[in-house]
Amino acid sequence: MDQPVTPPDQQILKETDQCVLCGLCLPHCPTYHLTRNEAESPRGRISLMQALARGQLQADAELKGHLDRCLVCRSCERVCPSQVPYGKLIDEARALFAPGAAQSSSRSVPLQQLLDSVADKQGRLRQVAKGLRLYQRSGAQWLARQSGLLRGLKLDGLEQALPNVPEPLNLKSYYPPQGEKRADVALFTGCIGEMMDDGTLPSAIKLLNILGYGVQIPVSQGCCGSLHQHNGEPEQAKSLAHINVTAFNGLEVEAVIGTGSGCTAQLREYAARYGEENGFKVAVYDICDFLATIEWPEQICFRPLKQRIAIHEPCASRNLLNGMASVQKLLAMIPELVARPLANNNRCCGAAGSYMVTQPALADALRREKLSAITAASADAVVSTNIGCALHIQAGRPGLELHHPIALLLQQITSV
Repeated sequence: MDQPVTPPDQQILKETDQCVLCGLCLPHCPTYHLTRNEAESPRGRISLMQALARGQLQADAELKGHLDRCLVCRSCERVCPSQVPYGKLIDEARALFAPGAAQSSSRSVPLQQLLDSVADKQGRLRQVAKGLRLYQRSGAQWLARQSGLLRGLKLDGLEQALPNVPEPLNLKSYYPPQGEKRADVALFTGCIGEMMDDGTLPSAIKLLNILGYGVQIPVSQGCCGSLHQHNGEPEQAKSLAHINVTAFNGLEVEAVIGTGSGCTAQLREYAARYGEENGFKVAVYDICDFLATIEWPEQICFRPLKQRIAIHEPCASRNLLNGMASVQKLLAMIPELVARPLANNNRCCGAAGSYMVTQPALADALRREKLSAITAASADAVVSTNIGCALHIQAGRPGLELHHPIALLLQQITSV
């Protein structure tokens, strides 16, 4: 039976009261753009959260649906004149519906399995990756697709979005620099990125080594917790944050570096979300931002690359990090390369962490718009700093050449 939220959540109520209902956020909201439904806009969702906190609305499936269809891209925060902490608000409201809460409703099996797997990176996630590799290479995938079993289970869309799962990277705990040492840095490897992308992390390590940095990779690090934070499990996210902070703060390093924009944004918000005791003792950088701020040795040269590259800007980069200025600066070092931002980069591609699993129809609609922008750019390839976005976009256009900017840089280095 549906139940009202009692007593009213005073923290949510206080934060929703910051909204003056001006509507400046509406043109920037992907779901409002698709639906033209006020309840699918930041202003509408804030009104729903406010009514929920006051006990004026029941925490039912319809209300949960409006909250769940938010991508948490946080484009609205960027333009809000009242500085409403919308990302914090939507996370708090979703936690009211989490398993175990009085207002909880059933969670999809794929989502719960995803959350449970990434939370146990060293155990369950590795087993999932091993199982997927076996499924893809044993002939079971072909059989499942031909038999119609996946369609019957409504898993065909999700299954088709899976990339080929590579062999495990088996990363070492330390990679020494080439030549004179500048400093050591620590590398956050992520969970989905490490499992699904066998190119970006090795490229990052090698490039940092070339530039004189030793790379430490603490084996005890885990998932960043972003998926849990945005899916109503803040305590699990906080627990994962503590694991990572403990793993990294024991190292003597100049910086913590991430290769995925979503993970890096989550790491940088640890202290603000979970308290200063769960913050890093050194700065956290997106790898492109880090490499754009240091001085490159004069002896490093790049082969010319006569291509047009479209730069995809993930929401986390645009709204929470430093945008794509660093990517453009780095790619400008490659002679003859023409790199331009995609049109409508301010619009989410639809990946949004687990959103492509939980809201496939809306995610697909947003992806179609992104693919149209890629077509219009007449680009030879695309670069993106977010593994989830990259997988989602490539699933919509198999064969699309899509790189992390760091992999492209390393590919073109000729001399050191």
